[in-house]
Parts: sequence; structure tokens; C-alpha cells
Amino acid sequence: MKQPYTPRPNSNRKFVGGYRPRIDAWEKARGKVEYVDDITLLKKFPGMLYAKVLRSPHAHARIKDIDVSKAEKLPGVVSIMTYKDPEFTSLRPTNAGWTDGVDTVSYDGKMWSEFNDRRVLGDYACWVTDEVGAVVAAESEEIADEALRLIEVDWEVLPFVLDPIEAMKPGAPLIHPEMTKTNVLPPEKMGGDDVFLDKGDVEAGFDQAEVVLDATSVHHNATQASLDNWCCLVDWTDEKLTLYSNSFEADQSRMHISQMLDLPMHKVTVISSYVGGQFGRGDTGEQPFFLFTAILSKKTGRPVKFKHTRRESFHDSRQPSIYYGKVGAQKDGTITSLYFKSIGNTGAYADHSIFALKFAPLEISEVSFAHIPNVKLESYAVYTNKLPACMMRGVGNSQFNLIFGHIVDLLAEKLDMDPIDLCIKNFGHEWETLPDKSLTEVLKQGAQKIGWKEKRNKPGQGPTYDKTKKRGVGFSLHPAWHAE
Repeated sequence: MKQPYTPRPNSNRKFVGGYRPRIDAWEKARGKVEYVDDITLLKKFPGMLYAKVLRSPHAHARIKDIDVSKAEKLPGVVSIMTYKDPEFTSLRPTNAGWTDGVDTVSYDGKMWSEFNDRRVLGDYACWVTDEVGAVVAAESEEIADEALRLIEVDWEVLPFVLDPIEAMKPGAPLIHPEMTKTNVLPPEKMGGDDVFLDKGDVEAGFDQAEVVLDATSVHHNATQASLDNWCCLVDWTDEKLTLYSNSFEADQSRMHISQMLDLPMHKVTVISSYVGGQFGRGDTGEQPFFLFTAILSKKTGRPVKFKHTRRESFHDSRQPSIYYGKVGAQKDGTITSLYFKSIGNTGAYADHSIFALKFAPLEISEVSFAHIPNVKLESYAVYTNKLPACMMRGVGNSQFNLIFGHIVDLLAEKLDMDPIDLCIKNFGHEWETLPDKSLTEVLKQGAQKIGWKEKRNKPGQGPTYDKTKKRGVGFSLHPAWHAE
């Protein structure tokens, strides 16, 4: 009979760190933690109003005219502001990369500064449910929702494109004609050229190889599905602006608000309580709501709260990518050439697309492909009229690992090799020699612990259970720091 698992008691470490309860452990375990939605209650903020923003029903459209007169007459509506108001027309365009928590930077120092493609509130919609046109502050969420339904909009509906391959073709509807001549985001200083790594001679490596094969993969719009939807409350008085939010990046939010609203830093206070799931969601996305919530608070002289619905919380997703990969190798398993090309469906706004498409693969090349003589990496970020492709933990790695793992498996099958042996033979860090000691130790110990040799079957040769089910084991290697 198998003995029950007995946990090993914690003990202090010899040099750095020790075992002790987290400072918030008891509060979380007993359900006593107050998240921002718990803090921002009417009883704590008398006179609090609820904000809602108009969202486009069209994938691509421009507002020709807007009439808010019926909505303004609805009892309980305190203020309606539109894109025509000077408070919004005076604001500079921005991008969701600026609200990232990598560091605290100014407007001019933000990442992807070439792609200021977001307006805090404008007349132009790039995807269905884009924030556009008008914002409402009312005595309840229900009244604010009803007010939005009463707003009359005269839309100029524009041609749209959803597929990145189609969006790259000449004559495709342009998503941001004021910024780009095509829907392909141009190379910029942080991401580099479209071909951002070209080591050795890839074509010569393929010519010298005894085995050459290729593959494609498509990664979808995954979302974090955080339990804690985006939420904020702004109280802007003559003396100062105070923001309560569930953003984990209080310093950068403070910088963002200060510079966008032209407020001295000492007049901006940002209070971030517990975060109910970050997973990269808080790095990018629909954070202009901090700003229009603040403007509504100043206009009404009352605290104003904005919160995503569950539907709205799905708006920002992982960068979807189409990958093509090609590998050349000798019959003994030595890889002579590697080529990867990706096309990312950026969606309506650039956000951190370049990070996923170029930064992560370039990092992988340094820690995995350092000893392969010929490597070429090529990527294109493409605007479409779909939901923005934003941040998610493991930035760019899931997309790349999908094609990388596929290529390794196909090559191992073709050469009749164990894929673990194939990886140890070829992959390693630029600071190491082959075989990479760290990779070898990790893969061999992992294989032993999961019973790799006993459980692994060659493709298509595994046993069938219940007539239709098959089981198998697999592994992945990825030593980059974004590999969560």
C-alpha cells in the first residue's frame, strides 16, 4: 500500500532568506482582504458616481455626429461628456505600452513611442466595443447603462479586416492611416528590423543539411480571465487627485496621470490595494479609463468609480501569432540551420505586440540557439480590426514554444532520435559549451522523475484506452526569464 505523503517541515536557509508567513497570509486565508471594489463603496465615498463609456457596435467606424440630449434628461444622470469637449480634445494620444510596470518613465521615454495609437476618448473606433464617443457619470451603474442606450450616434461605417494575412495585402482597409501607410507596423528602435536576427548563412545551412523540414503553428487570443476585473475610483478636488485602483504599478500610473492631465506629481496620489490576479493583464490594455474617470470626477466635483464588466474584462488578450519554422540537420542530429517567421495579429492597437514577436524570440536565441551556426528570425506585427493583443505572462514564449516544440518533435521523429537527446545535442546558452551542463542536468533529471523512457512512445505507436483515448508524456525546454 502506498504510504501517505508527509510534508517536510520548513527550515531556515543557511545564507539568504528564510521561511516565514507572508504579511498578508492571514487576511487572505480568512477572506478579510479588501480589494479595490470592496474599498470603493458608496458608504465610504458619499456622493460617489458610476462611470460608463460608450462602445462601438462596429469593427471599424467613425462618428459623424452624436446627440446626448435624451440621455442627459434621464433622472440620475449627473454628467455626460463627449469627444468634442476640450477636456478630451486637448489630450495627447497615448499607447498602452506606457502604462506598463517595467519602469517609471515619462511620455517621451515610454516604450513603443512611435505607436501613439490610442485616444482617451475619440471619434474613431478600430474594433467592436472600442471605447469611443462619450462617457457618462450617474448615480448608479444601471442608470449609466440606460443613458448610454439613449445616446444617438450617426456612424460612418468603414470597411474592416480581421485576418492579418489579408490585412497585409495591398488595398486592405487601413486601421491607422494617420500613422502607417500599410497595416504592418514599421520597424522601430526597440524592436528593430523585420529580420531582427540573421546569424551565419541560413540558406547555405539548409543546402548543407541532410534533412530539412518545415511546419506552421497558429496561436490564439488567450486571456487571463482574472477574478478581479479592472476597477478604479478617482476623487479629484482642487487640492489633489486621488486614484484607487487594482493596478500593480502605482508609480507608473501616477506618472501617466500626472503627465496626461498636466498635474504636478505632488498633487497625484495613487493607492493600489490587493491585486486579484495580474498575469500581465495590468501591464497593458484599456487603461485610458483612469483618465476619463478622473475628468468626470473633476467635472462633477464628486468621486467617480469605473469598473469593467466580466465581458469587458476579456478585452485584452495574449498576442495571437502565425508561425512558420524550418530546420536543417545532419543525420546524426546536428542542426545546421534554423529559420522562424511570425505574423502577429496586433488587433486594433499596438500595445506590446513587438515585445511578444521580437523581444522574446531574440532572448531565446541567446539562451537556446547560441551554438547553432545559422539562425534567422523574422517578425511582422499587423494591425487588424480585432481586439487588441496585449500582455500576458510568458510574453511571446507560448507562441514561440508552440512552433519550436513542433519542429523539435518532427525532426526527432524523422531522425528516429529521442527528442531529449536531440535537444541536449544542439541547444544551450551562449555562455556555455555543448552539451550545456544546466540543460543536460534538468532534462535528464526530469526524464528520470517522470519515467520518460518507460512512458514515451514513438508518434502514433502509443496504446489506446477505452478505444478512443491515448495518453503520452512530453517536455519543453525554455531557459529564458520570460518563461513562466
